[in-house]
Amino acid sequence: MKRKVLCVLIFVLAACLAMLAVSCTTTDSSATDDEKTPKSLLVTEKHEGSYVLGEDIDLSEIKFVVNYSDKSTETVALTDIMISEKDREKFFAVGVHTITISYLGLTTPLQISVIQQEVVSQYKATFFSLGGTNVDAFSTDVITAFPVPEREGYIFDGWYVDVNFSEINADTSFSGKRAREPYRLSKDTSFYAKWLDKRTCTVTFVCDADIMLSMPADWNVRSQEERLQVGDVLVSYLKDEEGLIYAQTVSRQGRGIVTLPVDKTLWAEEDPTDIMRPGDAVSRFQQDKDKNYIGMRVARKDAVLADFSVHYGEKFDVNGFLLPSVDAEGHGVYIDGKKFIDWNVTNGNAEKVTADLLVRASFQTEKCTVSIYYFNSNNEEINIDRTLDYGSVFAYSSYTMPTKEGHTTRWVAYYNHSKKYVCPNCGYTETSDHLNNVVCKACAEADMEETGFEEMPDESGSIVLTEEYTLIQPYHVINTYDIVIQNGVPEQTQEALRSGNIQMEYVYEDENAKKYFSVNWNSSFDYTLYTQDPKLNTPAAISDGYSSQWCYVIRDANDKQIWYNGKGQIWSDAEEAFIEPDRPEGEAENYWILRDAQNDYIATVRSGIATEIKGSVNLYAKYLKKDRVVNLRREYESVRGVMVRLTIPFYDSFSMYDPASYADPGRYSFSPDRVQESDPSP
Repeated sequence: MKRKVLCVLIFVLAACLAMLAVSCTTTDSSATDDEKTPKSLLVTEKHEGSYVLGEDIDLSEIKFVVNYSDKSTETVALTDIMISEKDREKFFAVGVHTITISYLGLTTPLQISVIQQEVVSQYKATFFSLGGTNVDAFSTDVITAFPVPEREGYIFDGWYVDVNFSEINADTSFSGKRAREPYRLSKDTSFYAKWLDKRTCTVTFVCDADIMLSMPADWNVRSQEERLQVGDVLVSYLKDEEGLIYAQTVSRQGRGIVTLPVDKTLWAEEDPTDIMRPGDAVSRFQQDKDKNYIGMRVARKDAVLADFSVHYGEKFDVNGFLLPSVDAEGHGVYIDGKKFIDWNVTNGNAEKVTADLLVRASFQTEKCTVSIYYFNSNNEEINIDRTLDYGSVFAYSSYTMPTKEGHTTRWVAYYNHSKKYVCPNCGYTETSDHLNNVVCKACAEADMEETGFEEMPDESGSIVLTEEYTLIQPYHVINTYDIVIQNGVPEQTQEALRSGNIQMEYVYEDENAKKYFSVNWNSSFDYTLYTQDPKLNTPAAISDGYSSQWCYVIRDANDKQIWYNGKGQIWSDAEEAFIEPDRPEGEAENYWILRDAQNDYIATVRSGIATEIKGSVNLYAKYLKKDRVVNLRREYESVRGVMVRLTIPFYDSFSMYDPASYADPGRYSFSPDRVQESDPSP
């Protein structure tokens, strides 16, 4: 029995071991399925060009990529064990061959080319240094670097093959191009050294012309009297002990030598090549469209255009240099009014330069026409034409400038018929009356605006003629006057309401917070046409307790404010009311003259509106307290008594039990329609 049980146990144990073995086998099979395996080979890098017999072979420069089943890759360099012995022998046989690369059980083909090594022919290179250090000859097929000889006092300028000379070291004429590396020899060749004298000469081109300079660094901090003027000729700079420029002296027409102080701190930063030089004459100031000074043109004698350094003994082609033009920023040479003729060498010989050369431009001076046209104070036409040489100074200050009432006048210049008229309504530009143009038929009431002029420097009273035609005319700019308006602040303090001292503020014209309006001379200003906050046509009633009206305010000789309402009546603080003034003959409430403290005319006020304005106008809102009515009624033994009506100014105090409140008969009145016969007398 025991033996039987033992056999059963052994059988069961064997069965368990068998099942465990099966399980392990299944697990190993699953792991094998997930293992990374190589799938393909791809050559990515190979030898550049053909292999040459006799040269070393580097198989590692050939690389291929192994692609695996898990999409990973590996880059491998070729080794000799990856190709067969037969394929290795192909690297030593001329021709085009295909070899097979084997790796991890995979293969991929690769094509190679093997060529025969060329036989290179070498030739002899012989060098003649022509006075320089000796250079040995050598044989080669290609000269990759030429030897460089030395020669005292000379600069080596290369090797040449094509030369003509009588003997070594004599003057040698070189032709053809300089030999440069790499130089391939096709025969035995002789090379000859070219030498340049170390001495150099300077060829300088100059001309008399205008050049553009930057404005002085301290221009904006100088007063008008300290600034340069058109026609000024620089004499010298004055320097302090530290060598800083603190002033410049100029020769000014009609005044002799004038000293102009400068800000030496700012001038210390000046570019010395961009400032005036002694002898320079100011011819014009350049301005942008916003009238900002951006440059200064000066007439310079022998202005340097360019200079060139040439080797001693070389030829220089002066006609190959072109006269520089003005660039987009205005820098360059201005030769307006002159025609370029030729370059003239003032010393030496440009065919063989052995000294510094000065080459000056020659011009044909052209004529400039200047005209002055205007009507004088007697309405007489003045028309003057003069023809002068280019660069002449014309003094227009000798002519009396005409004036025009209500306008500021100054001389302006129109260059080369630049005068045009622009319609302010439609923008149409024409040099004749715009009413003749179909485009401007709707603008019949518009005055054309003149354009195309430049303002003249009134300080000097003269102009340097640099244009073919210059028209000088007076230009009238209408005067403008300020309309300053103050109104009450909508939110007032209790103290201001009680005292009547209403807080005021400027009425702003727009978001830019202009505190005044501007009107032209002899025009009108109707504040009722404007709507603002507070509205101009309805001064803000601070509350129901105030009324308001617009007043014209001036200051008398004692700087005291005088308030006129629209009827010309004057405010009296004593009477707390507007009172009638002593009016000049012809004036009335609907027509009166507003004058300042000196009795000078400001405007004519018609029905409260300022017209024909010829001075600044101040409009303030005047606030007056409204009256409040207090009604008192007395009843006696059920009999209706007399009603007393009292007039109390806004925000004033009143006490019905204070007899003083009844003391002023002007503050109360009876109401007769309420009086009955039985009522006692008050």
